[in-house]
Amino acid sequence: MSKMKEILGLGKRLLKNFVCSFFPMKDEIILESHPDLACNTYELFRYMLSQSLNDRFQITWLVNNPDLYNDYDVHNVGFLSIMPKTKKDKMIKYFRCNRAKVLITCNRYYQKELTSKKQLNIYILHGSPVKNFPDLAKPLNCDFLISQADFFNQYIVEKFSVKPEQVVATGFPRNDQMFRNNDNLNKIYPDINSFAKVIAWVPTFRKHMNKIRIDCDYDFPLGIPILYSEEDVRKLNDFLVEKNVLIIYKPHPAQDLSILKDMHASNLRFLYNSQLAENDIQTNEFLSQTDAMVGDYSGIYYDYLLLDRPIGITLDDYTSYESQSGMVFGLNSDILIGENIYTLEDLERFIDDVVNGKDRMYKEREKIKLLTNKHIGIGASEELYSFIMEEYKKRFKA
Repeated sequence: MSKMKEILGLGKRLLKNFVCSFFPMKDEIILESHPDLACNTYELFRYMLSQSLNDRFQITWLVNNPDLYNDYDVHNVGFLSIMPKTKKDKMIKYFRCNRAKVLITCNRYYQKELTSKKQLNIYILHGSPVKNFPDLAKPLNCDFLISQADFFNQYIVEKFSVKPEQVVATGFPRNDQMFRNNDNLNKIYPDINSFAKVIAWVPTFRKHMNKIRIDCDYDFPLGIPILYSEEDVRKLNDFLVEKNVLIIYKPHPAQDLSILKDMHASNLRFLYNSQLAENDIQTNEFLSQTDAMVGDYSGIYYDYLLLDRPIGITLDDYTSYESQSGMVFGLNSDILIGENIYTLEDLERFIDDVVNGKDRMYKEREKIKLLTNKHIGIGASEELYSFIMEEYKKRFKA
């Protein structure tokens, strides 16, 4: 039955593509990210606007709810539902995605829809691998995949079953945000400047919000690594108060938040993507305003290396995560470098080092930073933009 359904679906797509082929390609660039207006695509979009590309192209974002952007008033920038409900809206989306000259995504996949061979289709990886991730569409239906550095290219070729020449290392546009003077976090935390140190805690997800994908079923009673009881939270908060440190715990955008228990502690505060969006703050803008990071198996690790600030890595579920999902660059790889945190005491020791200006792994991290990042400074957005425009000229003789 599933095979027959797949064949019927392919037949419908071929028919729709045949109908679309009678219409000319449009001077339209379609963008996607998750969350909406975020990550690499959004920073590239900002650069596009700085180059007045919206004077030449209609730029359209695929978003969850276009109505949220009714007041967005930028010339030639519009919004289209990524999950349309009516048949009419589904056909409009299909047609627009098929006839746009350029499509750029960085998270969700449209390989079943974007089948015009004329289209320039760019996929920007939304993170470089630390952990393994499930098999995706093979081969990925795009012209080029954008990587953070040449170091990752061979892995990307193998994982997505694409040709080596399809993988282009321009660096990640979002990392340009690391090198600006961001001070917008006080919109969420007006008292942020009263703390001696601010530490970001940014775990990867274990259980996906869609309830289907579980990368690790290790039992965290509060949904948080290291902290196994309300008493642990109280002890940590007392320690943070004593040291005048604020920890901002930001769950992963894909995390199932129903298993997360916010204890509303004074110096351990939760930051959600909705809050960032409401205040027009990107994740890496948030990170750039912190003094240290606690992470684990997320590719955000490579981004934070650029700041040359202490990194702690929680490992209490490492054995389970490795056995269930697997690691690309785990503890024995000489790539995942930071202060290892297995217990609450380890976490407190890391915090104490941050307060006292101790960075025990700086030299080791410096090597990894240079290996895993194409740009050690602003430059990725400009390089990717230039690459896209050159490829556009080749394809459309513009």
